Amino acid sequence: SSDSYDLVICSYALYFFPEMIPEISRVLKNDGFFITITHSNADMKEMVGIVKNILIQNNLLAEDQSLPIEIIFDQFSAENGKNLLLPFFNKIQTIDFKNTLVFQPQEIGHFIDYFQFKKSFFLTENEAHNKTVIHQLFNELQDTAMKKYFVTMCKDDRIFICSEPLTVED
Repeated sequence: SSDSYDLVICSYALYFFPEMIPEISRVLKNDGFFITITHSNADMKEMVGIVKNILIQNNLLAEDQSLPIEIIFDQFSAENGKNLLLPFFNKIQTIDFKNTLVFQPQEIGHFIDYFQFKKSFFLTENEAHNKTVIHQLFNELQDTAMKKYFVTMCKDDRIFICSEPLTVED
């Protein structure tokens, strides 16, 4: 029911269901808080660039096409989150966390493990099973690490602390 929760927390997930923002506002008590943390559009931009180049080279992606991760972050991110929340909350505070992962050459295995863990955000099911693409990706990731002696990965986040939910008329 409306006006029944003191606190709603959503950690790294609102980009999957931003259409729930009005419902979250509706169920929050007038003095309640909605706290959500999300990534920046620049999250893993280094890996996005490498993956896009390889998919384009293999004619699996058009120049103007987005990766799954880019589509997800277009739905709710540090950059567009406030505008999506403003119609439903009178007060929105933000806290930014600038963060960068750094992988040294001897840690390239960890970097590749990280990519394996996150690859569904970058590749479709068919691309993920394309051995040529995966082989090229791993080679490019290793080459990047060896050329620069390290690989960096943007992991910037933003916390939104929302209060004073607004009543939206139907």
